[in-house]
Amino acid sequence: MLGWLVVVRVDDQSPEAAKRDDDSEVLARWAVGLGGTEWLTDLVAAEKAKQTLFGGYPNRFVAAARDVLPLIESGPPAYEELPRGRAKESVAGWSGQVQFFEERIAACAPETRLTIDAWDQS
Repeated sequence: MLGWLVVVRVDDQSPEAAKRDDDSEVLARWAVGLGGTEWLTDLVAAEKAKQTLFGGYPNRFVAAARDVLPLIESGPPAYEELPRGRAKESVAGWSGQVQFFEERIAACAPETRLTIDAWDQS
């Protein structure tokens, strides 16, 4: 599949977090096709997020929960698929591997710093 695996997690920089070997800080994860990260570049353009890593392994963004969670509260953001060799197609969804941890999302304070990783799946 050409696309991305998107992982949204609490940006926990504590020493204890580095020792954990679980996904307890993950709020959501899903796979999307090409174009499925446009919402992240839109957040950067609006100065509501900052991209800190480039190159797809991963592309990393940081943003406040207040700016990210409303965009994903109903599931992964819809996007314009960018198929190879064809015109854009509207796709209101994602390709799979969807996991949302609703209790963690609900417990997340608006000022919480989140990390969003977009892993290249090509």
